[in-house]
Amino acid sequence: MVWSPPSPSMIKVNADARMEASAGTASLGAIARDANGEVVFSGVTSLNCRIDVILAEAMAIRFGVKLACQKGLRRFHLESDSKLAAKHVHRGEGTNSVIMDTGDEAMSCEICIFSHVKKGS
Repeated sequence: MVWSPPSPSMIKVNADARMEASAGTASLGAIARDANGEVVFSGVTSLNCRIDVILAEAMAIRFGVKLACQKGLRRFHLESDSKLAAKHVHRGEGTNSVIMDTGDEAMSCEICIFSHVKKGS
């Protein structure tokens, strides 16, 4: 996967989820880098529950947004390899509380852009 830097005034946050169906767990991760590629923060967490992939990806996006806000970032671009989850969060579609929470958190930011990046691109 080739990483592309954000514009100089932004931070790029990449968020992803990994499912372990046989164990009934999901792992969420996020990493943020500046325009020079320097890591600003990273974090991982795990969930002991069976959830579908789109919900796990949406939760990873929310995890990335929450970490960015906790670190005081107000201008960032969040990328996910889940096209559907990124679209729902970007548009605020659906009644899912994860999507609504993420949108509410993002509203506190000056600039928060959500986008999809293809896996392996």
